[in-house]
Amino acid sequence: MGDFPEPLDLDYSHLTVNDFIVEMHQVADKQEKHPAFQGKLPDYVTRPPKLREMADNLGKARDAAAGGDKNLKEAFHALWAACKLALNMNAKHLIMVSIVRNDQKLLDNGGYAFKQRTYKTSITLLDLVPELFLKHGDISGCLILMVKRAKSNAAFHLQMTDKDPAVEENWGNQGTFSRSRLERKGYEPASKVWFRARYVEDGGEGKWSKPVGIIVL
Repeated sequence: MGDFPEPLDLDYSHLTVNDFIVEMHQVADKQEKHPAFQGKLPDYVTRPPKLREMADNLGKARDAAAGGDKNLKEAFHALWAACKLALNMNAKHLIMVSIVRNDQKLLDNGGYAFKQRTYKTSITLLDLVPELFLKHGDISGCLILMVKRAKSNAAFHLQMTDKDPAVEENWGNQGTFSRSRLERKGYEPASKVWFRARYVEDGGEGKWSKPVGIIVL
């Protein structure tokens, strides 16, 4: 059979902890309805709800370790390693299923980037779009916006609307950010809001992402 293929990029060393947390949520969202992660699964596979739980716990461990306590730092790094292992084991499962089913297209929507993914030199950051993910915060009217960026520290414009997102005039500017996680408060419960983002670099502006909507709790 030869060597086990490794088509997916499982190197997270370039990600900050915040970017990694966003990565975990993105993988969980992709795998929620992915055919390779349905039904009975091997024990080494971590299902999407558990991935999200681990990601949220990693954020809490990061905050707890910020005070400098040695034991809390060790616990944080241990959890980060466990999170990386969970993503890697799910990736191995995805690869094996694609081999058994002889369907490489299964690899496209599993939440992972491919190795050696290169772009022509004519393509810049402004030709790409950020990936947005929304979830509810801990209190009513609070939303957590997670942004998967094409490169670390990439800056983006953020816009929001609570009206028809197809009407350009309805969008309002929320500011420019270079963080992968934003907490927004004060929204009206039961209302629906949409967000979109575009990269900015060297005075230029990129393409808007597709609007992502959520009903406020």
